Amino acid sequence: MTNKSIPLPPYERVPATMMPRAFEGRTPIGAGGIRRVDESRVQESRFLVVFPFVAELLAQSRPESVLDYGGGDGWFARHFLSSITEYCVTFDRDRRMTALAKRQCAGVANVVVATARGEILTGGFAAVVMNAVWMEWQTERKCQQYLREIRTALRPGGQLIASVTHPCFRDRSFSTFETEFDAQDYLKNGVPLLVTFRRGYRWHGSRHVVDTHWNLEAMSRQLKCAGFVIDELYERPDAPTGGLFAGSPWLVISAKKA
Repeated sequence: MTNKSIPLPPYERVPATMMPRAFEGRTPIGAGGIRRVDESRVQESRFLVVFPFVAELLAQSRPESVLDYGGGDGWFARHFLSSITEYCVTFDRDRRMTALAKRQCAGVANVVVATARGEILTGGFAAVVMNAVWMEWQTERKCQQYLREIRTALRPGGQLIASVTHPCFRDRSFSTFETEFDAQDYLKNGVPLLVTFRRGYRWHGSRHVVDTHWNLEAMSRQLKCAGFVIDELYERPDAPTGGLFAGSPWLVISAKKA
């Protein structure tokens, strides 16, 4: 699956957040904003490294039903999940992303776009995937709320696979993105951090988003409180182009519903 040629998505979702004072002067894409991506130049490590790996993890168990939680425009569901599972639902709270997902997944027989939260709280999904969503949750309360929501969507013993930018390496610069975060603040949770995605392989014309830092202890605690047991942790390498610093840009967490 890692050798499969997959087109880059035409749209990117940006977290709904406010720019902290420390980042003034740099303009992030607005709350929930959508901007067209130049497919010929952008090669984010998410698409090169994370998505194929998450898909391979799922393929090992061949779940008959998968929920893509925070699935944005449905690109991951269309290009990966549709070939792994018999039935896939993609869900996003942003109505504009839901509209894009409907267009993206039109004609894909085994992919359904959920338009309301109640549609996913069935307790029947064998697995839930969540790519680059956790960092958008700005408070402990939100983390607990959404993780419990995911648990409700899963059947007993169901699997959650979540990918996040690695909290231990947020002071580094990698091949396709960098995060501005003071390692001295690692033990502080809920701290905003600026993320810069380069366009192509140059920083000129790059875009900025603001994520929220949750360290390993916090994420482990949040999962436990929500009723999950961590199965495995996977630290993924950088994209083939290589980063400016050593380390792992992405962490993939596998957990089971307790």
